[in-house]
Amino acid sequence: MRREYDAEVKGLQLKVDVGLNEYRHYYNSNLKRCLLLVNKKSTMVDETSHTSYLIDTDRRMYAVYIETNGQVQSCTLIQSARQTTACKSRDEFDAFVSQYIEM
Repeated sequence: MRREYDAEVKGLQLKVDVGLNEYRHYYNSNLKRCLLLVNKKSTMVDETSHTSYLIDTDRRMYAVYIETNGQVQSCTLIQSARQTTACKSRDEFDAFVSQYIEM
């Protein structure tokens, strides 16, 4: 689903394109949980943002990845409530997520 918005901020016209939103669901039999992998893309003026995260139906977050204009802004891998790891690339995020999703 693609949506475009025109926003006026302090007299400036900004074009905001909320582009591709992709959702995939997986059942993890070891965790006995349904997981949702969300990928979002949006553009505002000259800035393109890609956000991905893995979450379960109880709203527990497993991993978050945010990239703007090809630069990683944030990448967090959440092993447990007490253990998180910062990652540096989309490949690290994908490798971590692949441990949880069963194709």
